[in-house]
Amino acid sequence: MTYDEFKLQGREAFAEFRYFKGEAENPYNQQDYPIESKWWNFEKNYHNNYKKTGQWKSFAEFLDHWIKEIAAPGSGYDLEKGNWWIKEYEENQVFSI
Repeated sequence: MTYDEFKLQGREAFAEFRYFKGEAENPYNQQDYPIESKWWNFEKNYHNNYKKTGQWKSFAEFLDHWIKEIAAPGSGYDLEKGNWWIKEYEENQVFSI
């Protein structure tokens, strides 16, 4: 899909997301697409709850904050070994502009 086609569908507000495109319900079946479903929920949560606070300039900034301040410390994971959250997020992208 070209950017113009994407824009004509009125979804340019969701261009910063890889999974969430404004749907009311998660289009990914949890059993068949567990990773995509998880990231769709994560992006929707940011869009509906955190974006409006203005604390983060973009989803990428929020994701970076979440990994460094919440996910990694909460799980005891050392980010110097690599960032598997970013890898998982980017490798399972199903939609791109």
